[in-house]
Amino acid sequence: MTKKNRLVVGGQQIVLLICLLGLGSQCTQQAVEKKADGPCRIKTEAELETITEGTATLQTNTRQTTYAYTPNGDLAQTLVNYEQREKGKVVNTYSYDDSYTYDAAGYAIVRSSKAQWKTEYDAGAITERTTYGYDAGRLTQALLTTVAPNNAQTKVASQYTYDANGQLTQLTEVTTYLNLPDSLRKQTLYPDGYSTTWTYKDGKATAYVLKVDGVEKRPYTLQNGLFVRMEHDLSGSASVYTYDAQRRLTKDEYWRDGKLKYYTEFTPSSARLPTQSLPAKKGFPVMANPAGEPSAPASYKTFWRFDMNTPTFYLTNDAQTQYKLTGAGYQQTAETTDTQRNGLPVPPTPRIRKNTQTYTYDGTCD
Repeated sequence: MTKKNRLVVGGQQIVLLICLLGLGSQCTQQAVEKKADGPCRIKTEAELETITEGTATLQTNTRQTTYAYTPNGDLAQTLVNYEQREKGKVVNTYSYDDSYTYDAAGYAIVRSSKAQWKTEYDAGAITERTTYGYDAGRLTQALLTTVAPNNAQTKVASQYTYDANGQLTQLTEVTTYLNLPDSLRKQTLYPDGYSTTWTYKDGKATAYVLKVDGVEKRPYTLQNGLFVRMEHDLSGSASVYTYDAQRRLTKDEYWRDGKLKYYTEFTPSSARLPTQSLPAKKGFPVMANPAGEPSAPASYKTFWRFDMNTPTFYLTNDAQTQYKLTGAGYQQTAETTDTQRNGLPVPPTPRIRKNTQTYTYDGTCD
């Protein structure tokens, strides 16, 4: 779950990323003893999801992801294809092609990606290109350029600073917009650009500063390198996060006008995410994720308060997953059942989301 919200050009990219990064499975571990990791690498992911209401199938979604590696074992390419069907008819398709170029020494120098979609209403593509620069074997700068279908561009220039021991101390990102049409300027939170500065100690974030029009804001509260509270600009709302001793997210709360609106409780498992087998980039800094350690929750439940004048919360999502692990603890299969009650409080017929994921690996994963 990404807590750092970076503005994107065009609302379609938000939908696209949700579809491409996963259909939202949650995982419950089976008892499998972990063994020592070998050169294990994720190879493919296949996902099938159905949403039913009573005897009717409302939606069927499929996602296929493949990973390719260089002869040296670095990630070379990720390909994703997603299809959404409603009542047997294809209504949305998405694809994502992400690749890296490396120099002779094994440092990533260019990352290129293209995301395409076709829906009942429109079609388009978003391209991204990131270039990387190094000093003394450490990543010191990166420039990300994003181009939307209307040729609007977003540029994010990043600068990395280290101490004498090679530990990251600061990351500064400056975001600017080019060719932004008036229609998008009205939808963009900071259309004239903004900058962010992260401060680190021992690989953990200690401070975050957002600077807009010369004014500094500190919307995040960090403890032990983790987000514990986020103030949402303009809306006056806030999110509050709780973690376990292993830095895994266990609760996500959304507050509005000083009142708790909804919350989700997670039960973490020891299962490892398939993407945790991806190789680290040479020269990139090691940073703890301020949103918590990657984890596959054994289950989650979401509760909503529909009437803010009453203390009553209703269970709107109740999900559990059964899955099989490799000897090294990576997921082989995952089967999720999520009971959804997202309309009026406790509607007579809940929707059932069933999600099955199957993974294959290269190397020694057992």
